[in-house]
Amino acid sequence: MATQQFTIDAVKNCSTDGTLCQTKIALKEGQLLIVKVDEPTKTWSAYKDCKKSWVNANGISAVTNKIDGLYKEATILDWNYESEFALGSLIGTLDGGRTYFPVGTHLEMTILKAGDLSFFFWGGDANTNAGSLTVTVEVKDASSYYIPTATDKPADNIDYEAEYFDINARVHSLTGGTRLNTGIELEPGDLLKVNVDPKDLWNMAWMDRNCDVNANAINKNKSYPWGYHGSPFSFRMGNLIGTLDGGKTYFAVGTHLEMTVLTKGTLSFVVWDVDYLNNRGFVRAFVKVVKKGGATP
Repeated sequence: MATQQFTIDAVKNCSTDGTLCQTKIALKEGQLLIVKVDEPTKTWSAYKDCKKSWVNANGISAVTNKIDGLYKEATILDWNYESEFALGSLIGTLDGGRTYFPVGTHLEMTILKAGDLSFFFWGGDANTNAGSLTVTVEVKDASSYYIPTATDKPADNIDYEAEYFDINARVHSLTGGTRLNTGIELEPGDLLKVNVDPKDLWNMAWMDRNCDVNANAINKNKSYPWGYHGSPFSFRMGNLIGTLDGGKTYFAVGTHLEMTVLTKGTLSFVVWDVDYLNNRGFVRAFVKVVKKGGATP
């Protein structure tokens, strides 16, 4: 798919009283979504008359080099559920506002569930907001998503010098297990990189070898043994999923993720599943964090 550009307006597309910027891009499971802000230093504001409130897509002020504050908002479709991100940051959704994920100035995300891509300016009020940002969106089939036929070749998506964590299918299951707490503290503006070898497999039903899947929940036949589970966050059983707030909210990881962090939190991983007792195996996630102010990817 060719790259496309979209302009997100802080007034029209405000999360509190505006409408989503709908791209009309229908994303499919197995694709890689790449979003980049064309001018990473360009700013918009939730308080146009306050100089330090002019922030970039990460919610970081051009004056103070800090976030202008964190804002918590109920989702469009479920008022009992709230997300928290940096005020004025760029946010995405694939389900019309039922759940959100951070975008910021840079995002590469493995699509683990199909949906329609939309964007929001996070927080503020249409009466005081100002500015807009332009993003470039690219969607491509990710070679790192599938289990390669030539398993003797090294994975091309992994930095083996990065810190790594072994997520156990039984021990770290969503149901019956406990999250793997990496101890990595993240701040708004940090860039989180997570990669898993697509040849690295685990199993959610150990008696059935057809259920040997990678972190994207896909097996060697390029099929999905398991369906989706959960609400409002719904992923396929066997997916590798992350959280920064102890399981209040989740984000897709799979075999590849580069995500701009837009809130404070401690990184944990979980195996998305409904029954830990019949699980076996583990996958190794290689994690690297580029701190705020570091090199732009």
